[in-house]
Amino acid sequence: MRAGLLQAAVGEMTNFATNLAAPADEGLAGGLAEGLSTEGLITVKTSLADWIIQGGFMMIPILLCAILVLAIIIERTFSLRRVRRESQIFTEKITRIVRANKLMEAKVVCENSRGPLPAIVKAALLARAQSAEESRLAVEEAAELAVRPLERYLPALGTIATVSPLLGLLGTVIGMIKSSNFLATAGAANPIGLIGGISEALITTAAGLFVAIPAVVCHSWFTNKVNTIMLDMEAQTNDIIDLLARVKTPAKRQRLSVRKNDGESARQ
Repeated sequence: MRAGLLQAAVGEMTNFATNLAAPADEGLAGGLAEGLSTEGLITVKTSLADWIIQGGFMMIPILLCAILVLAIIIERTFSLRRVRRESQIFTEKITRIVRANKLMEAKVVCENSRGPLPAIVKAALLARAQSAEESRLAVEEAAELAVRPLERYLPALGTIATVSPLLGLLGTVIGMIKSSNFLATAGAANPIGLIGGISEALITTAAGLFVAIPAVVCHSWFTNKVNTIMLDMEAQTNDIIDLLARVKTPAKRQRLSVRKNDGESARQ
């Protein structure tokens, strides 16, 4: 009988302990769930401003490079598009004037037009009275001077494409140095400082690549665009030079008239 009473007492105590622990476990689970569902104890900052701040002072030159890349891309896009459009309009206009044998008007049009092609055609008009070799040299010299504005800012874009990853790598090294110093000072008991240095290293690396990749792509695209424009202008210039060679100037007409008269006199 004593054994039965002892077993009953143990059973009652077990049920009491179970009922007492259940609400505590439910409260703890609810608290953890609430903490995880809301902000909790740890907040993850993922906004762009927070990343810039966490990246450290090396983000300043990387941001300056990003601004320069964006400005160069916008400027070169509109500038090269304008040059190509103006070259087409100028070619149609100057071809019509040269075919009408209005060479003085053609010079005036070249002087009043902007862009590389009018400067090249003007050099061809001024050198047409010279020998073929001198005319070719004059046109080539004018082409070299006129094409330089097409390549404006492209060396700077290529430099930024090279330097930006190096800036990101420098930020990575600085962040790892900070993490090493914190680990040597505070040990591994507080990982917050260690994670901050690693975060700075990763952010600067990503920022440098984020600037460099568009810079490399746009530099290659603009270089090909400039080469295409140069080839088009070369073809247009050759067409105009050939047209000038077929146009009869007053001096040519006078020489042809003298030769014709001499031929008629010889026949008589």
